[in-house]
Amino acid sequence: MDSQRKPRAGYCSAPRKIRGSSTSWLAETLSDLAPSIAVLHRIGFELVGDGSEPGVIRFEHRTPLGA
Repeated sequence: MDSQRKPRAGYCSAPRKIRGSSTSWLAETLSDLAPSIAVLHRIGFELVGDGSEPGVIRFEHRTPLGA
């Protein structure tokens, strides 16, 4: 839960197409959620930097089209 006591998802992801040759999945999770981070690494996501708000980190997974 966040500071206003609202439930929050541990992570989210969304696909986006890049340069016509691959699809990139972006995911974000709170930086202190080690289990979520471990799952993202296990399924092939790489840390790419800060997320969309403080305390959030962003991961990316690229998949070639047709794979």
